[in-house]
Amino acid sequence: MAEYLIYNRDYETAYKKGDIIEVREDGYFDKHGFNKNAFSLICIEKQKKEEYYSSTLYKINGQMINKRRFNIDTSKFVFTDSVCHEKDFNKLDIVERFILDTSITRYICDQAFKGGDGLSWSTAFNVLPDNLERGFTYYISTGIYKSKIFNDAEIGEAIITIKKATKIDHGTDTGWKDVYGEGQAIFQVLDSSFDLAIFDIRQGYYVIDGVINNGIKFYTNTSDVDYLIGIVDGEYLGRKLYNIEIKNCELEHKGCNNTDGGGRGFQVHSQAGLENGLIKNCYIHDIPGISIYFYNTNNTIVESCYIARNRSDPVSHGEGIQSGGSCDNITIKNNTWEDIEGTAIIVGRGINWKIYGNLCYHTLNYPNEGQYGDGISMGILTNPIGGNRVFNNTIYNLKGINGAVNFNETLNNLVYNNMFVSCQRLRFISCLADYNYFYDNEDELIPSGDNNQIDFSNIFEDPDNNKFYPLRQTNKGIILDKEYYIDKDGIEKEFNTIGAYEYRGLA
Repeated sequence: MAEYLIYNRDYETAYKKGDIIEVREDGYFDKHGFNKNAFSLICIEKQKKEEYYSSTLYKINGQMINKRRFNIDTSKFVFTDSVCHEKDFNKLDIVERFILDTSITRYICDQAFKGGDGLSWSTAFNVLPDNLERGFTYYISTGIYKSKIFNDAEIGEAIITIKKATKIDHGTDTGWKDVYGEGQAIFQVLDSSFDLAIFDIRQGYYVIDGVINNGIKFYTNTSDVDYLIGIVDGEYLGRKLYNIEIKNCELEHKGCNNTDGGGRGFQVHSQAGLENGLIKNCYIHDIPGISIYFYNTNNTIVESCYIARNRSDPVSHGEGIQSGGSCDNITIKNNTWEDIEGTAIIVGRGINWKIYGNLCYHTLNYPNEGQYGDGISMGILTNPIGGNRVFNNTIYNLKGINGAVNFNETLNNLVYNNMFVSCQRLRFISCLADYNYFYDNEDELIPSGDNNQIDFSNIFEDPDNNKFYPLRQTNKGIILDKEYYIDKDGIEKEFNTIGAYEYRGLA
């Protein structure tokens, strides 16, 4: 028997859902184990050892590089506990997705001399080239850089990666200095400018990766910059762009004062669309309007981000996330939302939004300098039509007239296993809300579910200092699908604890 290790997620940089990562003999993965949240196995029961099918590995600069990527459609198979047994090898229908030579790299350092060829750190470019090569990785050192338009013609699914160089991961050692990996690579626009964006992305298949500690930063001090990172169809034909990922980056606008025009963090322009996007491990803060704006965006994830402080007033509305057009299958998970104001923390359009594992709160400092101060008016989520899931979130001290949820229609909208504590006012509109926890809310309308829990004493470790680990177990929540049972710190839940964090036995 042969065992095929299959990547089982629909995002990340190196792999795509259905990619064959490794092929081994029977029993190998049982012995060594595999992450069932990220991978699955397909066991071919009658395949002989000499028939093993595997990706070709090359050793380059001391690293094993996967140059060929093979993929199968996992939706055709039935998995039990992430394992599928199949007798017919031909049913795998293996395809070669793309040939990627990750040894093709270029190097950018703002201290480099003009005229470099980018082939090493000794001869690095001093700016990102106007034209980038598909399939290349561009390592960028710590430094200060200017704005950039990305309009490189797509070639199949070939990705262009912009990657912050670190001491551990910087490609070639030729000319490398450890100082290149210390601190951030900052793309900025200062004072009055004709730049509408700092990164203006006009094609698909880009990965922007700060790697660690928000290694790439986008900053402006002027409202002349409409948005820090924008997805735009430069032909204004409403094209949909695919597979754009922003990871481990910091996005900082001019601050919360928007009396001279506003501004956004990440935006999909109204003359474009986005499919299979990912915003992960980013710090998005001090935005004078909307932190994230989606338009005609589908199958996109916002994960493990820290999104703090924006401004919304009667003239210029702001939110944590606002969407327009039709946006379906959006997942917002394991994020922190601090001092967000506006219509809602998340304003959705479309169906099948998943909002889970998030921490949403107003600090004791709210409203901060430049904020309008009205809190939020329609809760952590408003407006998606149906099939929406609001699970396992922790909501604390939200100001405004509704700190819960507000849907347009009652079409299978479920609100389960959430914690609502010390909020100004709670209302649940057009949804089924049950198995939720309530404590110390000023004006709360408890939904009619039989399993909601009302408590009478503080449950959090130190909420005044934004520490929201529960000191004791709540009542058990309803059993949900496995994807909802990894808490905000990546810990697998064992006690069906509701809220964003698993109980850690602190009491």
